[in-house]
Amino acid sequence: MEDLSSISQAIQEALDPKPGQEEPFTLLEIVQGYLGSKDPNVRHLVLEVLNEIITDGSEDQIRTRKEFIFGDTVLSYLPLLLPLHSDAPGLVETLVEACVEVCSPREAILALNESCQLLEERAERCDVSKDGMDTDGDDDEDEDEPVHEADPEDLVDEFVVVVDSYSKVFARMPRIKSTPTLMTTFDAISSTLRCLLPGCTSSQASTLARGMASLIQAAYAWVGRSTDTGGEQRAILTQLLHMSIALLIPRTRPQTLQAWFLAHFPQYALLHPSSSQSSSPNTGSTPLAALHTASQTLCIGLPDLIDLISQHSSMSRVSPYAPLSALTLIAHRLALPTPISPDAESEKIDLPGVDDLLVLLSSGLSSSAVDAAGTVAWEAVHRAQVGEIDSASPLVEILMPLVTSDPDPLNRLAWFKLSQALVEKAPPGLDQILLLEQMLEPANPYDTLRPQALSLLRDLLGRPPSSSTSSSPSSSVLQSGLLDRLPLLPWTEHLELSTSEFIEGPNGAFVTDQLLTLRLLYELDKGDVTGVRSEPWMGRIRKSLERVERKVKEMRGGLEEAGAGNEEGMRVMEEFFWARLEEAAQRLKERIGQA
Repeated sequence: MEDLSSISQAIQEALDPKPGQEEPFTLLEIVQGYLGSKDPNVRHLVLEVLNEIITDGSEDQIRTRKEFIFGDTVLSYLPLLLPLHSDAPGLVETLVEACVEVCSPREAILALNESCQLLEERAERCDVSKDGMDTDGDDDEDEDEPVHEADPEDLVDEFVVVVDSYSKVFARMPRIKSTPTLMTTFDAISSTLRCLLPGCTSSQASTLARGMASLIQAAYAWVGRSTDTGGEQRAILTQLLHMSIALLIPRTRPQTLQAWFLAHFPQYALLHPSSSQSSSPNTGSTPLAALHTASQTLCIGLPDLIDLISQHSSMSRVSPYAPLSALTLIAHRLALPTPISPDAESEKIDLPGVDDLLVLLSSGLSSSAVDAAGTVAWEAVHRAQVGEIDSASPLVEILMPLVTSDPDPLNRLAWFKLSQALVEKAPPGLDQILLLEQMLEPANPYDTLRPQALSLLRDLLGRPPSSSTSSSPSSSVLQSGLLDRLPLLPWTEHLELSTSEFIEGPNGAFVTDQLLTLRLLYELDKGDVTGVRSEPWMGRIRKSLERVERKVKEMRGGLEEAGAGNEEGMRVMEEFFWARLEEAAQRLKERIGQA
């Protein structure tokens, strides 16, 4: 292995040849030889030597050395340096910055475009090598394998360096036509971004999003100095902005939904303190805030964003990322604690209604832009008046799995409250019952949602009609078809579950809630609009109560036999559960017995 002194001497001799002496190798050839070594220590030493050369000395000396080393060789050096980023990130970034600082800007753009292509090729090789890994246990290295193997995350880190370099180069671009350069740059960046996205982590997505924002702003500043300042350049950069937002921001966990939800319902922050703290970021420093600033640089205003989400069906054929990007930018504005500008009226978002946004919201809630779609959906529902939302059913269908499976408890609460708001803002009466049926029907696989849906039904039963013109003091959901559509009697299959299944799953709580709901319905429906007081229904309720009482007696007996074998905490929990179920059954029995 060569030591630092010998490597340094070889490079210095090529850097400062003696007068009249012809060197056998150029500096570039020497560096290429060392950086191509299979020994990582040699590669690292070369990077250290080069870094020392371009950082040690006076400002004029440093500039002269940078120009001598990198002035005409950026196309050669970038492919050498970028693959070494994982070995020495700081050294490589310093050297790449020196390359793009002193070389021809147009040549630097070519080199960066080529670097994007090489990143894609290496990503494809990485995928092939993973797919073709040995299965016979032979892990010996092949002598012909490339020296620098990279994993997907390493490639993304290199891409971050490339994106940052574009920004630096655009700041130096001369006054020439900008459209051809922007088109080739867009093609290179967009293709590489899509290629590397699967290996991009949340922190890398945040860094890339900020880098893209800086690139867009630097490029647009150059457009203002270029000789062709038409609308085509802005359109190209707008496409890049929309792509960056649609692909990167969902990976950064923007939490606009939580920020909006807690701003409008602050009482829930106490129930989820850890989630509420994380959902209150410094909005001015987030990746989404950086891209939002870039959108303002491109003069993309609120009317433009509203047009994009309003024309989702036609726009998606031209720019598949634009509608979801616009949705995300609007969500960002909605989640801000204060208006972006002092003029609050200028920031008022003239949002279309839920029915007009149905296609886009359905698409967004089923995609990676679920957080943004949820924020905009909440705002649209929150603004709606009772009876204004005719198309709630598709949204409720999409929300059900989110209510039950979102890993964040505050998100689950926000999704359920959104489902509840959709039911409340639907046309009163049958439409609301149909939405509740959708949440309660046996075909619905989301068992944990059913007790919550019954809680919502009880809430609606206790409310008087919202319309001041209604002559009836009864709830709008007291309809003749309610008992036929909603499963308010305990199901046989639930009462046949084992003790552990009945208690530990949601079905035991559902049975208790069914009894509580029947009791409330019986109390409120004094005119027997629903038929709950009719003799056929009274008979069905009494039979159900007998089965529930048998179940309680059977399970209590099993609990007493298990006795000391159960842990104290488990016994207390089971006892509380059975006491609650028994009380619900007893109170319903007493209520109908007084009839």
